[in-house]
Amino acid sequence: MQSLTEKMLRMNLRDGLFDRTVLTHAFPTSSSGARQLLLNRALKRNEVARVAAGVYCLEPPFRSEPPHPFVVALMIHPLCHVSLESALAWHRLIPEAVYQVSCVTVRRSVRLTTPLGVFDYRCVPARSPFAGVEAAEVAKNRFIPVATPLRALADLVYLRNVSWDKDGAGFLLQSLRLEPDDLARMDFSPLDEITASLKSKRVVSYLQCLKKEVAAC
Repeated sequence: MQSLTEKMLRMNLRDGLFDRTVLTHAFPTSSSGARQLLLNRALKRNEVARVAAGVYCLEPPFRSEPPHPFVVALMIHPLCHVSLESALAWHRLIPEAVYQVSCVTVRRSVRLTTPLGVFDYRCVPARSPFAGVEAAEVAKNRFIPVATPLRALADLVYLRNVSWDKDGAGFLLQSLRLEPDDLARMDFSPLDEITASLKSKRVVSYLQCLKKEVAAC
């Protein structure tokens, strides 16, 4: 039987990421015990690293490119989308580098430190979890759900307990350091979809007031 590393190399996993589903497809006639034995051998030889529960990655000598952090985030926790500061940085709306991947989920919040980085999953209640979220090609043929700027702001407003009466646009311009010109060009087309989904009246009010503020400028 081929070693796990040899099989993964033949599958041409450019970033080296795989999970137990990929492992099953790679060795369809093997028992779960046999597949686990192959995995343990690869881990012991430092050919494969365990990223999180059920998620693994070939070590650098056996992959052609590093995994994109957003891809890793979704492989660890499929029921989420990239949002908050990570999404704003992706859209080039905040100046500072973001050293962790911040995601939003409707499940419980959890923060994971892995060999491939830190991944923070925050719970934001929503009727339609992917309202205001778009598929972004973050690497070749790798499409990941990433919040639009307006949805990323909505998620931040919810998690930081921001309100329009208390914080106004100052939260965006001072705390997040968005540029006024970028705020003026904010796309509000996903507004109705987002406000219909989010369960927080405070967030809905903030977004509606923000739209009026921008329109008045």
